Amino acid sequence: EQGLKQQQQLEQERQLEQERRLEQERQAAQQRLLQLQLEMEQRERQMAADKAAAAQEAAAAAERAAKAERAAAAQKLAEAEGAAAAQRAAAAERVALLAEGR
Repeated sequence: EQGLKQQQQLEQERQLEQERRLEQERQAAQQRLLQLQLEMEQRERQMAADKAAAAQEAAAAAERAAKAERAAAAQKLAEAEGAAAAQRAAAAERVALLAEGR
């Protein structure tokens, strides 16, 4: 009977030890899962921030391109106006020369 009680007690202790070990493993796994979730959320935030930064850079590049395009158009307009003014001056000069010739 003493041996049987001792054997039952050893079995109970072994069972408790196994349960403690399983609980520790469960807690470690849960901790790892939380850590992985946090890392994933951090990566997602970083990706969103990178995407926003890239969109901002693209918008700035588009704005620079639009400004350059406007500047080129203004330059062409100024050149065209200059050419038209030169043509008008030449025509006025021809009219003046014709008038003098009379």
